[in-house]
Amino acid sequence: MVVISASVCTKTGKAILSRQFMDMSRSRIEGLLASFPKLIDNNEQHTFVETDSVRYVYQPLEELFMTLNLFVRAISDYCHTINTHEIEEMAFELSSVFDEIVNLGYREYVSIQQLRTISEMESHEEKLAAEIEKNKEKEAKELLNRKAKSLEMQRKEMQKKMASGGGMGFGSNMGFGGNSSGFGSHKNNNNVNDLVSQMQDEVSNQVIAEQMAVSNNEPATPTEPVHAIISEKISLAATHDGGLENLEIKGDMILRISDANSTHLRIQLDNSFNRNFQFKTHPQVDKRLFNTESVIALKDPSKPFPVGTPLGILKWRFATRDESFIPLSIKYKSDKYLKYLYDCEINSLINCWPTPNVNGSCDVNIEYELEVPNITLNNVSIIIPYPGMGNPTVGEVDGSYNINHQNRYVEWQIPIIDADNRSGSMEFSVQGNDANSFFPVRVNFTSHQSFSNIHIADIQHVENGSSVNYSHETRLMPDNYIIMNSYKS
Repeated sequence: MVVISASVCTKTGKAILSRQFMDMSRSRIEGLLASFPKLIDNNEQHTFVETDSVRYVYQPLEELFMTLNLFVRAISDYCHTINTHEIEEMAFELSSVFDEIVNLGYREYVSIQQLRTISEMESHEEKLAAEIEKNKEKEAKELLNRKAKSLEMQRKEMQKKMASGGGMGFGSNMGFGGNSSGFGSHKNNNNVNDLVSQMQDEVSNQVIAEQMAVSNNEPATPTEPVHAIISEKISLAATHDGGLENLEIKGDMILRISDANSTHLRIQLDNSFNRNFQFKTHPQVDKRLFNTESVIALKDPSKPFPVGTPLGILKWRFATRDESFIPLSIKYKSDKYLKYLYDCEINSLINCWPTPNVNGSCDVNIEYELEVPNITLNNVSIIIPYPGMGNPTVGEVDGSYNINHQNRYVEWQIPIIDADNRSGSMEFSVQGNDANSFFPVRVNFTSHQSFSNIHIADIQHVENGSSVNYSHETRLMPDNYIIMNSYKS
């Protein structure tokens, strides 16, 4: 059943707070609410009453009435005392929460804890960036302190050597020893101070150079007054033979404005984005405008976007078990699995034939293949654990590799995977016949393309429709991308 409106009203039918989810005039809602108290039979205990066209689902809320249980819990959570004045004070926050409970007339499956998280609009990317920046500043200060302490020790050591050297040089001439030693110490002190100043300049230049080297590896700082960040994280659990257990993609769009003259905006998205995703706009964003025209703008055009504060304006989610959506498939084989697959007559999944080893070792072949050719993956890292106490012997490999002996895994590194480099393989052998120990395989990468194919076509001023100078960046990275064992020994 479609939810037309969620309302808080008095026992006389006067609306205190009302949120409509369907296209309906204010007078129509006020009329329905005014007739609602007349339908209630005080002698009977019911939580709903209905007419020929409308069903009222309600719950008494002290001196008021409210519809649906989760709405009641939300009001109790946001209002210290449940009365008309408190609800009017919290009307804006409550209407935003109502939008999360009901979407286009249908109930969303959210809990009260999820409502708190959504209303706070926390950004994991913002927290992560702030934490990284804080750690960099801390490391730079520690490096500078260590260098300063080292220079101070060197300065004291050099002064000590100079002082002892001056006394010995003039020991045979006592008449001029004091004066000569005095002039000698002054000159040497000047040399020491000059040397210390020179070394301090070198340390400062070294710190600056290191900071510049770090910053060169990071995305460029936005230079435009309006900057948009499209961020997506993918969580995937698949089996080594290509089966998909779970695939979930979560994304958000964050708007940062640094110019107070560029706050009344409308963001036009490219209509080519994937409509299979579930989208949620910020409570202040016009949801209908987004659904019909792919435009992100505030409900009240006279209100500005905040300046200097990152604002999450759009979120989206996609979940599936359809294997065709896997962006990067990993086929992972060992002798034991290949023998099992051959016995089951499904060896068509494997494109190589193994040779069993009689010395207790295990040969492993792992392959990747890009299933979505229009996406480019950068800095790909595939981490494969290995059993036993021996060291792996790597054979053929596309890309490079690193063996972590302490944590016992092989890291396969591929700089870029795209349409021109869609597949690759790696082979290695290691002592140990426990094939389950090669799982799970973990995959990391970065990409400047979104899986949802969301693009910004233009950002315009609301007043005159002129384009705004803006910059944007897109990030795609795995949150948890693992390949599991589908056959247990």
